[in-house]
Amino acid sequence: MKGLIPFGALVISGPGAITQALSTALAQMTAWASAGGANGPASTYDDGNPDVKPDYANSRVLVQAPGVYEVTVNLSGITDGTQDITLAIAKNGTALTTAQNKRSWTVSVKNQHVLTALVAITAADNPGTITTKPDPATTGFAGAGGFPKMMVPLTVQLASGASTPTLTFENCQFIVKRVG
Repeated sequence: MKGLIPFGALVISGPGAITQALSTALAQMTAWASAGGANGPASTYDDGNPDVKPDYANSRVLVQAPGVYEVTVNLSGITDGTQDITLAIAKNGTALTTAQNKRSWTVSVKNQHVLTALVAITAADNPGTITTKPDPATTGFAGAGGFPKMMVPLTVQLASGASTPTLTFENCQFIVKRVG
């Protein structure tokens, strides 16, 4: 058992193996699904707690509603042009205005970008399409059918201030921890 606080993460390790072209509109960071991206080294999901589920194959972390989650993104990399880069957390594919920041990146040097935010997930946020577990059979014990069974996707989004630079990822962590 890893403790009482549900958590999970996505990570990228290794310099220069993963790149992503940016545009001026926020778009999902898909680098997690590339070679070098992975679920974090530990998660309470591994122990059977479904509140936070890392899903690197789809470049997202799934969380159960309702709840409050502390989300941290720590990104380091190199860009091929000096740019203002916006980093944002998205819920159900929509960037949260309360969970984004902009930083100036300098060309051809290692840059670091960090974002930490509290994200509230309500029952209304459930898209109703990502199940935690199926409903129990209608025969026999069925009390488990009352627990929350739908997950809400959290993703990282990126945008450039101008043009379409390529971002080469060095290391990155996307950490989600339930705090309420």
